[in-house]
Amino acid sequence: MNENLLNQSTSETMPKITLAFSTASTIMDVEASRIVYSNLLKELQEKLLSRFPKREWEKLLAKLKEHEQDVNFFRGSGHGVLLFVDADTNEKIEVSHDISPYVYVGNQFLLKDLLTMEETSERPKYLIEIGKDRFFSWSIQDYEPLSLQDFAYNLSDYFEDFDNNSNLNVGNYGGLDGQYHGHRTKEEEEAKEQKTYYRYLNEKLVDLSTKDDTKIVLCGVQEVVTKFLDESNNKSYVYDVLAFPLSKANKKELQTSVEAIFEKEYDRKIGKVRQEIENASREGKLVHDMEAVQENVTNGLVKKVIFLEKNDGYSVEHNQLMIHCLKSNIKPIVLRSDTDEPAINAILY
Repeated sequence: MNENLLNQSTSETMPKITLAFSTASTIMDVEASRIVYSNLLKELQEKLLSRFPKREWEKLLAKLKEHEQDVNFFRGSGHGVLLFVDADTNEKIEVSHDISPYVYVGNQFLLKDLLTMEETSERPKYLIEIGKDRFFSWSIQDYEPLSLQDFAYNLSDYFEDFDNNSNLNVGNYGGLDGQYHGHRTKEEEEAKEQKTYYRYLNEKLVDLSTKDDTKIVLCGVQEVVTKFLDESNNKSYVYDVLAFPLSKANKKELQTSVEAIFEKEYDRKIGKVRQEIENASREGKLVHDMEAVQENVTNGLVKKVIFLEKNDGYSVEHNQLMIHCLKSNIKPIVLRSDTDEPAINAILY
């Protein structure tokens, strides 16, 4: 996390502004996002006028107003955007979950939307559909088609550069279907080429996963994807598999299919975290009091801190504790909750 976001009250960098709104996934929604943003700036100006001398913020506000006429500023995945602005900071971060618009101004940045379970979970960057002799790819950030550099998208493209000397089939290839005379039938030759192509793709996807530090969602006809994975010795890059093709789907259908996977994974991880809380409580290793948690974090006795975000708001004191945890190399987790459970759950070693 950017060190500027963890710096708290200093006279040189006050005020600190945190602003959240939703981006538009289609050009038709840009105007709605722009209107929300303009209204947030009006609210921000009122808060600044009531709390800080104008000389401390007029340049910051002018900088934020410049975005109002920039259409691209409001384009994105359709989820949330966070702006963190002060005299030394100008950060725009797109998050992977929906957030309600808000603006906060004070002596610290609000970080909860960077620490929700959705954000701390690893979201793959790519969706890949495997076909019999080709593949398709999309970015999971915006669900737009994506061209991966140095990938042969078709079997025929791959074999244009393939060493013909390694093709053991010999004979005359004539007519529309080709005349095969040699060691293999046409079906056997096609199966061999497919196997070679699949191995090539698997190796390329393993490399892509490693280079970009991400896992990959695969999709396609179940039989085809199974055959594809059978040719790989390393399946660690696979996040999940959708057993149906998506190359004919529209953007909304793509998003719905993939987001369902993330929701399932989110529920699984919530269950795991709640089980950890329950186990810690049973073992007498769970602390809820804010001052006690602060002290235990300072003394290096805290293993994990889970915040339950309540409907009645989000306190600046909770944010200060989050910053304290991060500076102590503890990454807190924020869970959505509408229950009466304690808002702070620190698990001790």
